[in-house]
Amino acid sequence: MRFILAAVGLIVAGLLAVWLIKAVIGFVLSIIFYVVAGVLLVAGAMYIYGKAKRSISGENRRRLPY
Repeated sequence: MRFILAAVGLIVAGLLAVWLIKAVIGFVLSIIFYVVAGVLLVAGAMYIYGKAKRSISGENRRRLPY
């Protein structure tokens, strides 16, 4: 009887450990996803702002050499 209880306890502990590991990995991956999405959003906004600013100020146009 003790053997069966020990086996069931080990199985339950293993299942709990697997569930906990999956939950932690899922949480970490979701945080990484949101950070990457935020970085891409900010970088894209900076790129668009820079392009708009340069097009308004005319920094892309070539100047005459004299």
